[in-house]
Amino acid sequence: MSDKEVQIPRADENNYISSIQWSNQGDKLVTSAYDNIARVWNLEGKLQGLLNAESSLIISSWNKSDTLIASGGDETNVLVWNPNQIQNREPLYTFNQPGQIIDIAWQNDK
Repeated sequence: MSDKEVQIPRADENNYISSIQWSNQGDKLVTSAYDNIARVWNLEGKLQGLLNAESSLIISSWNKSDTLIASGGDETNVLVWNPNQIQNREPLYTFNQPGQIIDIAWQNDK
């Protein structure tokens, strides 16, 4: 992994980043934000993918193979999406959960 600084812009001063997680390969990171958008960035700080949610996102988590991301927050859904699609901003899967999502972990990912 590079020791170079990666600068991540935010939408505006009212929409803070709530979480940042490096991919398992260490070549990308995902940010979750209060502007309802999860974004994937490369090491140069360029946008690689994103997901629009209906409410603020608190957490996003890569699967072990870095092919999917699960995101959640104020809405009561866990949204699973493809981090490599910048055009398709809809989740692949939506799992309804009771209450706010504050943490996500993958299990038995192959």
